[in-house]
Amino acid sequence: TYVQHPIQDRLRLISYDPGFAYGISAGLFYFTSDYSGIYIEGKYHGASTSNVTADYLDAKYDFNEDVKKFDINIGIRLLAGSKE
Repeated sequence: TYVQHPIQDRLRLISYDPGFAYGISAGLFYFTSDYSGIYIEGKYHGASTSNVTADYLDAKYDFNEDVKKFDINIGIRLLAGSKE
C-alpha cells in the first residue's frame, strides 16, 4: 500500500482488518492408465474486503474493493499405490 510518511511517501506492507473470504472449486479426472490420468479443474475465490481498513502512523487506509480470482488448472496426475 502506498502510504504517507512524514519524511517521504512510501510503499509499505500493511496488515488490514479481517474480511470474509469464500471459494468453490470443481474438476474432472480421466484415468488414462492404472496409475495416471489427466485432469482439469476450475476454482473461484472471493473476499469481501471493500470495507476493510488499516492503520499506519495514525492514518486510516481503506482497501476499497472486493477481491475476486478465478483459476483454471490442467495437468497430468500420477497416482502411487498397490494394485490390491
